[in-house]
Amino acid sequence: MIRFLLILIEVIVCFLLQTAVFPAFAFAGIVPDLLMIITAGNAYMRGRVTGMLTGLACGLLIDCCYGSIIGLCGLLYMVTGYLCGYAARFYAGDDYTIPILLTAAGEFLYCIMYYVAEYLLRGQLHIGAYFMQIILPKTLYTVVAAVFIYRIINRLHLRLWSREHKEE
Repeated sequence: MIRFLLILIEVIVCFLLQTAVFPAFAFAGIVPDLLMIITAGNAYMRGRVTGMLTGLACGLLIDCCYGSIIGLCGLLYMVTGYLCGYAARFYAGDDYTIPILLTAAGEFLYCIMYYVAEYLLRGQLHIGAYFMQIILPKTLYTVVAAVFIYRIINRLHLRLWSREHKEE
């Protein structure tokens, strides 16, 4: 139950930071995707199901506030969280390279799937411009933010894990 509340608080705080604080630090209109960091990080630490549910919560939150199609971001984040959860068997509490790479891969995958769903199916075939203006900067900015954000998330989860094992 405490784990569920921790993840819920992480999602809400990162959503508020992503939508209220980080637009002031936007580069070329691009804001880092903190919810992808949460999704990939939780999937890496806890597995596929937790990654999938965290991704669904993050995506539905984005859809409800900003989406034109309810459920699209929820589905895309959920798929990304599920795929990132496959790396949970390689989890090491002090290693930050795998979650950073997962965040980069997850963000890239999310942006490609979003392009296909929102633009390609409507006949807009400007993948080169979309890649250079949106996908690449957003992925790089998210990776830079993930270096700092994942450390905080990892420490919170390791403290919770050690607290759970002390009680046993």
